[in-house]
Amino acid sequence: MYKNLHFSYITYLTIGYGGIGSTGALARMLAGLEVYLSVILGGLFLYALVKRSEL
Repeated sequence: MYKNLHFSYITYLTIGYGGIGSTGALARMLAGLEVYLSVILGGLFLYALVKRSEL
């Protein structure tokens, strides 16, 4: 469980894998999807902060 959480944390922050990586096509696809979602969620979070500061 710890390795899975660590991999997810590293993938979400897009800071690199180091000694661990995904194996298999589905795992690589899910890791890539998690990276895209982290970028989208980060952008939405910043957008919300900017919109809130304009009020």
